[in-house]
Amino acid sequence: MWQELLQVHSWASSQAARQKRIIAAWAAACTILVALFYWPIIFTGYREIPSHDEWLIINAIRPHGIRGAYHYFEPHFWQREISAQYVYYRPIALVSHAIDYCLWGANPRPAHAVNIALHAVNVLLLGWLVALLASNWLPGMLAGVLYAVLPTHAEPVSWVAARMDLLSGTFALASMVSVVLAQKRRAWLLVGVSALFFVLAVGAKETGGMLVVVVVLWALTMARGAYRLPLIAAGVFSALAAGYVCFRHFTGTIIMPPQRHHFRHLGFRFHTYYLSYPLARLYEAIQARSVMWLDALGLARGAAEGVLLWRCLAAAAVMLVWRIAFYAPALLLVQADNRYLYLPEMGSAALLALITWQAALWLRRCRRNFGWLPFAAYACLLAISMGELLAHLRGWKAQ
Repeated sequence: MWQELLQVHSWASSQAARQKRIIAAWAAACTILVALFYWPIIFTGYREIPSHDEWLIINAIRPHGIRGAYHYFEPHFWQREISAQYVYYRPIALVSHAIDYCLWGANPRPAHAVNIALHAVNVLLLGWLVALLASNWLPGMLAGVLYAVLPTHAEPVSWVAARMDLLSGTFALASMVSVVLAQKRRAWLLVGVSALFFVLAVGAKETGGMLVVVVVLWALTMARGAYRLPLIAAGVFSALAAGYVCFRHFTGTIIMPPQRHHFRHLGFRFHTYYLSYPLARLYEAIQARSVMWLDALGLARGAAEGVLLWRCLAAAAVMLVWRIAFYAPALLLVQADNRYLYLPEMGSAALLALITWQAALWLRRCRRNFGWLPFAAYACLLAISMGELLAHLRGWKAQ
């Protein structure tokens, strides 16, 4: 099957018929996989741990419902109705909860089901995006399957109050897919669609605004011979992001990082290890003023990955920046909770899929019989991820 997907066919050609069936089977398999792992979560209630945010949101939307949804767009609604400690502005997420309450009241089961459905949609959108960037469906399929079962997703998918992360991811992926399709098809209307999705992503959670960094990089690296549409799209996204920042500034709802934390804190070690293991070792070497902390093997492994990804370097760069950009707000706010990894891990899954794909191509050219080895390593990683996800989900069910 994978040899068929290594070939690039025209989507309308007869040779692509089998590929279409494989892609449809992949989409169905990913949906079933997400449903099987997260189905028990539907029968759990609202959480007392990590906080009472779910009940706070329900109590805030109960007086207004869906008919009074315009209240959720007021700059200080969150601070006034939910928690005076925070100046969040997430009206799209609140509208989503209001729809839930309008349809099912305070019943937690449908709310959990919506979270699971959003995660399944994100899995498919991520696969589509990686396939568009790489001009091949195989890395997209690999990225989608791995992303579906990452253990860090147990918290954001199982916690109803974390739907803002899921929604922001859905709209961010839809926006990126739309803008890439606009460039490939020369469809200017899709630029407007992608801009709308970008606004919705930011309205679901502030971190969605980091998509502008990814779009700008994509416009500079992926637009081959046709820069007009990508650069205009990047300009539109930048203007929207600047307008949003001005709105938050003039309404006094800018989220400031904690002043009591210095840049060199214990959390920084976690962040650097997540972003780049060689970078973390370099940081430790600088702090210790000793080269013994330098990890030559890690640097060599990073260089080898760069060489391996050379043929799809632009796609890898876009997804690497995706990972870094969406993790930047967590770095500034000194947070390391799993829900903050939901969007950045899209970049991680994509990079692992691209490495597997390119390793298979390289081995297929050198020794055809060894082309299955990267997929065997990928399968082992997938099995480990599934086991860890089950352990995380058992912990969430026990709370």
